[in-house]
Amino acid sequence: MPLPRMWVEVRQKFLVNACLLGFLALITVAITALYVSSERNFHWWIDWHSSAIRVTTAFRESPWEGLQLVKNSLVQDRNWIYTLPLVPFLLTFGTSRLVYELALALVYLLPFAIAMGGICSKLVRVHQQTVFWATALLTLLIPVSWIPTFMGIPDTGGAFLIALASLVYLQDVKLRRWWQIPLVGLLLGLAVLLRRHFVYGCIAFLGAITVQALLSFSVEVRKKPQLAWRNLIEYGVRIGLISALAVSTVMAVAWQFTYRARMIDYGTLYKSWNLPFGEITSLYASYYGWGTWLLVAIGLSASILTRAVALPTISFLALSGVFSLIAWLVVLRYANVFYSVHITPLVIVGLFALIWTTWISVKGKLRTLILGIAGCYLVSNLVISLAPVGNLSHFLHPLFALNMPPLVRTDYDEVVRLVKYLRQLAPKKEPIFVVGNQRLQLDSSLVRGVEILLYGHEGRILRLLPVPKVDSRDTYPLESLLKAQYVVVPNSLPSYPSGGVLQDTNKFPVVGEWLTDKELDVVTVVFDAFTQNQEIAQDFRRLPVQFTLERGTVVSIYQRIRPTSLDTAVRTLNTIVQRTGERPGGQVDWLVVNPYSNYSVVKKNLNNTYKLVSRPSDRLLKADSKELGQSQRDRTQGKETSFLYLGSLPEKAKVTGAIISLSEPCVSSSLRLSTLNKDGEIFSSLEAKYVPNDSRRFALSISGKNSTYLLLDILSYDRNNFSNFCKMEINSVTVSNQKQ
Repeated sequence: MPLPRMWVEVRQKFLVNACLLGFLALITVAITALYVSSERNFHWWIDWHSSAIRVTTAFRESPWEGLQLVKNSLVQDRNWIYTLPLVPFLLTFGTSRLVYELALALVYLLPFAIAMGGICSKLVRVHQQTVFWATALLTLLIPVSWIPTFMGIPDTGGAFLIALASLVYLQDVKLRRWWQIPLVGLLLGLAVLLRRHFVYGCIAFLGAITVQALLSFSVEVRKKPQLAWRNLIEYGVRIGLISALAVSTVMAVAWQFTYRARMIDYGTLYKSWNLPFGEITSLYASYYGWGTWLLVAIGLSASILTRAVALPTISFLALSGVFSLIAWLVVLRYANVFYSVHITPLVIVGLFALIWTTWISVKGKLRTLILGIAGCYLVSNLVISLAPVGNLSHFLHPLFALNMPPLVRTDYDEVVRLVKYLRQLAPKKEPIFVVGNQRLQLDSSLVRGVEILLYGHEGRILRLLPVPKVDSRDTYPLESLLKAQYVVVPNSLPSYPSGGVLQDTNKFPVVGEWLTDKELDVVTVVFDAFTQNQEIAQDFRRLPVQFTLERGTVVSIYQRIRPTSLDTAVRTLNTIVQRTGERPGGQVDWLVVNPYSNYSVVKKNLNNTYKLVSRPSDRLLKADSKELGQSQRDRTQGKETSFLYLGSLPEKAKVTGAIISLSEPCVSSSLRLSTLNKDGEIFSSLEAKYVPNDSRRFALSISGKNSTYLLLDILSYDRNNFSNFCKMEINSVTVSNQKQ
């Protein structure tokens, strides 16, 4: 071919590709802008946007500060690596919600669509450019491809990395090209770093190529056994190298998170989210529509039977899709809509297989009719799912995807009024406990998100206490409740749909949570305490101002009028324990029970010992001396920090640890160890002096027979100087059986 002609064709091809890319980008921007602009809602659930603003602000000061902020986040379950590609957009166009959503769509969703185009172009050997762009467009016709972006979550970024790893693998399914192994391992590791749950995407990927290797071996071993075994061993080594490189990538970037994650049983921690198989299957079907699944099944079956597509490619894609289905519908059974990104590639491949098989196998008007019906269905499915069209008739509804339109809160102004009122009540960061859940669309995350929206990070003043929300993951609510100066309580909590999740799906999918009532005991036990005026609620008074939210929910605010006594706290704990049954997954053996040790904490060490940190608050409630005894007055004056042990007590308990003073100067202090019954009454007690600034180990023994709890108090003795208290740390704390 003459060189000038070749350059003309290259330029024409480049221009065509550039125009098609611009067309897809235009569609992405238009749909995102239209959807986000139609919302009137608070994006409070796992506020990824807020984190992106913080990183962008840091980068505006200096790139080093921004990178350091992202680096510091690597120890968290949800790190901020995802913000790095978004920063140029946010620095250039601002940090508004619309700009953030557009950046997510262009940085993560559009590349995911392009990667799927590349994958499907490997299924055929002709018209690859047309196949590439048609599949990319097809990806954008799948409604749930958009929802993670509209929720502000970067999950399509993880899906893009897994798809890119698949595309690299499909360059040679035998993995004989030297660059495939390190690149695939790197991409899989980056996917897990971006979002932790993509470890299941990696498992599906590795499972699919492993099964492919075994299938290839089963065919070869009958003809050339020796060669087959050698190929299998070589293939196994390559798969092992990919796995090792993926793990190494995660460890090299976030080694602290990786080390901690090895110690956590995530299956137990998140079992509250497990739905029954029937419900989760129906829900995932509704995310795409039964009509979509029918087209996928026909497409995969027809393409394999007619050999219309490359068999090694379709088998890998089908296997990885099946493994993902098993992971999310059988093993995990989590219903959050953004997890559907693991399933979406299988749906896209199936739809493409249907279109391609029809194109090459059916002729004339019938082909036009089939493709026309499929195209109209896919476009209608997108519109019905994302537009505020309301519910379809019962007969047609299952064929189409779940309606997930832009959220519009009818109580928007009332929520704003609630947050402004809380700021008036607690201008000095008095602790606030918010009772609620995501189904109600009211909890501490909502209040925090609204305050940031109204006043920015710098203008925040509300101190919202950590509030447990889920039984299997969180803690008992007592510790935060004892510290609370104000408690926000609705008059009702919406129940889980009695007819199954699909009976009430108006807003749940984009809010994010599907939890049955039995998994919310850590929430309802506090709700019942105030709505039924139980003992601990009598330490508060209800303020006259109320707020009416959606569905007629009336929200009241309770103000503390006196500190909660130890015996009330213990009896409340017993009620909580009985209601919740099995101990919440995040609850450790010790908790702080001093109402005004606001900054005291309990930390569990990796060797299963504990660190008890005593940092009494300088914001002290002036308790009525006539009402409280001396011990209780000590507790409210910041002179004492109390830690309650929840584990099983032997008949003769021995408590050991190492004391370190964290403040200079430190007044005289001592440790007091007591055993309590379930009503908070003291059975026995002993006290040991502590010499200031003398770091040393201690060992205290006490009879635990017939006792329910163990109480460890750190006491200060300067009665004349209430501002001078000890900041202390007791490390390596253990409770064991005292040998006779």
